Amino acid sequence: MLDVGWEFLSLDKLGNSSSFIKIKGSESMEYEVSSDFDGFLGKSTQDNVIISGEHFSLLNDEEEISKLKETILCYFDKVVIIVYLRRQDKLALSFKQQAAKCSVPKLMLSSCLCGHSASALPELTDDLKKYLDFESKIKIWCNIFGKESVSLRLFEKNNLIDGDICSDFPRIINLPYSLESIRVNEGVSRLYSLCSHLLINLDYPSVIVDKVRSKINRDSCKVMPSKKEAQEFYSVFENKNHTLFDWFGLEQSFDGSFEDYPDESNYKFTEEEFNSILGIISTLSYKADYLTEKEIDIVRDSALLLEKVDLKKANSLMLIANRFRPHGGFIREKIEYYKSLLK
Repeated sequence: MLDVGWEFLSLDKLGNSSSFIKIKGSESMEYEVSSDFDGFLGKSTQDNVIISGEHFSLLNDEEEISKLKETILCYFDKVVIIVYLRRQDKLALSFKQQAAKCSVPKLMLSSCLCGHSASALPELTDDLKKYLDFESKIKIWCNIFGKESVSLRLFEKNNLIDGDICSDFPRIINLPYSLESIRVNEGVSRLYSLCSHLLINLDYPSVIVDKVRSKINRDSCKVMPSKKEAQEFYSVFENKNHTLFDWFGLEQSFDGSFEDYPDESNYKFTEEEFNSILGIISTLSYKADYLTEKEIDIVRDSALLLEKVDLKKANSLMLIANRFRPHGGFIREKIEYYKSLLK
């Protein structure tokens, strides 16, 4: 880009600068721009600079957005904000799938926003509603930067130039060529996702989550809500979207089709799948010299989940729990009970 007077400033090799947005709240999810952003802008060498970061869309506080504007205007005379909007049900589904890549809760922003419930779409908490309320958020950005500085684009193939964001974006800023399209954020398989959310919800240690996920059979199937669930989720935001698009004078609107979704959801384990996960847990070796009280509870509870499925594996896990908690009365009683049944 330098040959045509543009510079792409990026915090990482993937072109993403989202890490400049930090969580600052404890009770609720509030966000701020890192103080490092100022120095980052100071490294620019061109008059025309591109910065890309999905997490800038998390900012919805007037004070923080005003600070962002002040910082940028220390280095540049003009700011253009190009926003690519994805329909809320599809965005939430993608975020929930990203959260499944965690090994511990709240390691990623997707985990913080979407949680790890046993569902395809996340629970619509106040924080998530606020994030997905495009109308309220974008109007705040327009108030700070000016409506004329904000450009809305719909992240849908039919609404993008040549059906690709890598053709669409360069055309908007008048680059004389398209950008190479590379997929770097692939989703996770259905069983991988279900397993992740289950184990994280049960407070399994990250080492166990990682080991179990490494042993499951992955397929090409993705976790999906039913068509009805997706429609109900989107209906919360549909009217506000239309209000926003009318306010901007957009002739486009989100595709109203939900045909990509199945009639029935697929986010529940089959009995065979659930038993296979428990079976993998029971075969893991616990070679550590020490387990925390919480980890011992997890091993014990895993044995309880298994006792009606595979008594031998349940016994093996309870013996491990006993090794780390030799004076646990309940654990010892269970071992004696298992022993009597296994005779």
